[in-house]
Amino acid sequence: MGISILPRSAILQELESGTLKAVSFSDESFVRPTGIIVRKGKIFGQAGRYFVELLRKKAQ
Repeated sequence: MGISILPRSAILQELESGTLKAVSFSDESFVRPTGIIVRKGKIFGQAGRYFVELLRKKAQ
């Protein structure tokens, strides 16, 4: 037995199959910081550039 705080999107399949149960416990909104770590000098392709730009826009 145990509990964990997880995003609903990470457990949808388990919720649908009934192997897990989601329990709301507050009206608070949780935020998980996100970062990007890349190798120095890394050149992104089109998809990588789009993804980085998308993250930057969401961070504003």
